[in-house]
Amino acid sequence: MLVEKEKALRPGREGAVLAGIVLALLFCEIFLFNYKHWESLFYEPVEDAVCSLCGLEVVGDRYEIVEEEVVVEFSGIHRPVAYLSLNLEEGQQAEVTVGAVDEANASYLWTPVRAVRGDVAASQHLRLHFGRDIQRLRVVIRGLGGGSISRERVALNAAVPLCFSWLRFLLLAGGIGCLYLLRSSSLLYRVRTDLTRRRQWLLTAACIALQLLFFHGMLRWNTDALAWPAYMEHHQQYYRLAEALAQGRVDIGEASALEAVENPYDPSARAAAGLGAGDFKWDHAYYDGSYYVYFGVVPVVLFYLPWYLFTGSHLPHADCIFLLGALLMAGIAYLLWQMVRRWFPQTPYVLYLLLCVTMGAASGLGYAVYKPDLYLVPILAGMAWGVWGLAFWISAERAPERYPGNGRSGPGGAGLEMRPGKAGLPDPGRRRQDFGAASGEYAAWRLGAGSLCLALVAGCRPQMLLILAAGPVLFGRAVFRDRRLFSRKSMVPTLALCLPLAAVAAGLMWYNALRFGSVLEFGACYNLTTNDMTHRGWVWGRCGLGIFSYLLQPPRISSLFPFLQDFPVETAYLGLTVSERMVGGVLWLFPVLCFGFYGLLHKEWYRDRRCYGLAWISQLSMVTLAVADAQMAGLLTRYFGDFVWLGMVGSLFAILACYVWKEENGLDCRLLRRLVVMACAVTLLFTFLRIFAHSEDSIRNANPALYYRVQSLIAFWM
Repeated sequence: MLVEKEKALRPGREGAVLAGIVLALLFCEIFLFNYKHWESLFYEPVEDAVCSLCGLEVVGDRYEIVEEEVVVEFSGIHRPVAYLSLNLEEGQQAEVTVGAVDEANASYLWTPVRAVRGDVAASQHLRLHFGRDIQRLRVVIRGLGGGSISRERVALNAAVPLCFSWLRFLLLAGGIGCLYLLRSSSLLYRVRTDLTRRRQWLLTAACIALQLLFFHGMLRWNTDALAWPAYMEHHQQYYRLAEALAQGRVDIGEASALEAVENPYDPSARAAAGLGAGDFKWDHAYYDGSYYVYFGVVPVVLFYLPWYLFTGSHLPHADCIFLLGALLMAGIAYLLWQMVRRWFPQTPYVLYLLLCVTMGAASGLGYAVYKPDLYLVPILAGMAWGVWGLAFWISAERAPERYPGNGRSGPGGAGLEMRPGKAGLPDPGRRRQDFGAASGEYAAWRLGAGSLCLALVAGCRPQMLLILAAGPVLFGRAVFRDRRLFSRKSMVPTLALCLPLAAVAAGLMWYNALRFGSVLEFGACYNLTTNDMTHRGWVWGRCGLGIFSYLLQPPRISSLFPFLQDFPVETAYLGLTVSERMVGGVLWLFPVLCFGFYGLLHKEWYRDRRCYGLAWISQLSMVTLAVADAQMAGLLTRYFGDFVWLGMVGSLFAILACYVWKEENGLDCRLLRRLVVMACAVTLLFTFLRIFAHSEDSIRNANPALYYRVQSLIAFWM
């Protein structure tokens, strides 16, 4: 028996370390994160300074603010001022700038602008860093026009209250505890993944449920995006399409105003014809005098239309996104389990859970929290059906489930039996047992379910159909060499594989022909938007920009929360570039994706060459879709959802293949464990910070109370 040399740890010691982590975090919460409280106790409150006012009036014990910008100036201080307290009332928000004249500055030295919220206590006490002999202090307050504040709530060197945050304490304890349990020498890596065991199945379900619980609550963060369908017509397109389908129509109204425009797709031509906002349906597909919805019809048929028929109301986009998120997370867990069961049975269970959570967050759930709107629904739906379809296809081939080392069926073996050769490595002359080999049969229902799911992708995001390239890799040997598909003896599985694809394709082609007169036209080029999509075409000069912006652009790091900054796309391309502010390329934001490209260089890791082929398909599809999105639509961060999940699939293959290969060859896996845990941790961290980094349709503007509360929990020194 060849096992990795690890220092044995008793459960009691593990518990003692975790208890130490909890105590250390308790100390940090009381003293480090609340350092302002303890420091403020050493400063003498300033109560004898002369106070002059500009833009506000004293009414009783309150300041009535009569102008948008007001000034409160303190003079005759002649001592250090470390803290300015501005205790606003619930719901009030102000921008505060402080200037001081001290022993080093004869004129005012000004601080940057700082936001103060009445419902975020930590933001109301500003730590100042001026000289020790402050003569005058001027406080400029903006944003409180028409309001009032208590006179006692503007103070210098007042004691800062101690604010113990149970949320921060519990999240840090859970996060650091998980990192400790995932350390490279942890005994948890000896527990193999086997979801046929009830305990593992329940724990996996609980982990997914916990992630979905967080996801459900976070979907309500961007209150502006939640309100868009109430007053923005282009966010109601799925609602109008559900109503039209219920009436037996595929169009959502006539467009008589556009018939007189020579080229209605040209924004300048529409403006010249006197058509402004409200005179036509923005971001709808227009063809032959009628409006259509160019977004995929499958989410409407499966979710919006049934909801409308049963309730008479429309399914909120955020609720649909939550359902799709749950479907995606369950699909990721099932896909990864099928990969482990068939090809990588030595996979540690903790690694399985970590990769499930990371793939779900990075692929689409993180962006969904930032902007849960109509535009994300077809992307998330295509992602979910693609994951499920690939999982069903992988699971369709019945394989022997006898694993070397334990002599029983199932992947639950704790060790790997090897015949030692030179230097303790396996005997190279011994034929390796390929427990991922096929038994020669296919489960017809799994083939059919996989084909149905992948066919539905075309009705969500047609460009995601690149995942169908996995078919020849998975079934090519069965078709051309073993004749286990597309032969007389395999009619049932062959029909199960082909009929769902043909049926859904026929339905979508019919739907396209009814709308645009072409079975292959989905309508995106007829979109009434900022540019004429009918003449956009394919321009090779945009390819490099797409690859760089989507994949390779380094993020901009700042010292201010959320530490990631969005930025405009900069290019030397002399042509039309449709873009929004970006945060960085996915290989930087989600470093776990780098494993997928590195794995392509190591063919020896993959015992079953189909795994290697699927890894190549995943990575090539990721790059191809990034280029295709840049060509067809532009550079928009929501399009990350088109291809990040494909790159994650390739990374899963690389990580699991490398781990199993190292274990089979008696190599130390600890470095790989460290790299995977670090990459997943950074991916999850950047996924969270990216939610707050966008300045367009930002959470800071939509939900400032939440934004500054999160800021105070993380950037406690501000």
